[in-house]
Amino acid sequence: SLVSQILIIGTGGAVRLTSGDNTDAMAQIGHGGANEIATGASATITGDICVVAGTTVTLDSAAGPGARSYAQIGHGGTNLTGDKTGDITVTSGTNGTGGVTLTGGDNTEEYAQIGHGGIRSGGSLSGDISVIGDTGGDVTLNGGTGPQNYAMIGHGDGEGATTDGMREGGIHI
Repeated sequence: SLVSQILIIGTGGAVRLTSGDNTDAMAQIGHGGANEIATGASATITGDICVVAGTTVTLDSAAGPGARSYAQIGHGGTNLTGDKTGDITVTSGTNGTGGVTLTGGDNTEEYAQIGHGGIRSGGSLSGDISVIGDTGGDVTLNGGTGPQNYAMIGHGDGEGATTDGMREGGIHI
């Protein structure tokens, strides 16, 4: 069981999560990660996540060629089962023009997500999600070109590969 709050503040500039070049080279703010729990086991993860950027927030899984290399703000990750809960707040533009951009990749399972879950990340997923592009900033989602490459704000996964457990919470953009 993992229980703690996460607070990231970049008041003077941007917050950028970029996946890496190798397989399973993810960038994540939240508890979990790709294949972090042994097969057949599960974890309960609880805690709010707050990310504040002076300018922009970017989640980019298209930068590298590695399969299953994702960018995520939320608890979970590929193949991580168990219940995940906590509110997620992402605010951009506190010190200039803001904006939030999520970009899916070109190889298999390169997704960008604000929310709990991820591909084959089963369990109940809950918590409100607030995404704010302040000071004239846009919120932009760009899906990728490969299989299971999505850009998403919400709990679960963009491909419907995770079907067990409840999904609860409001989404505010």
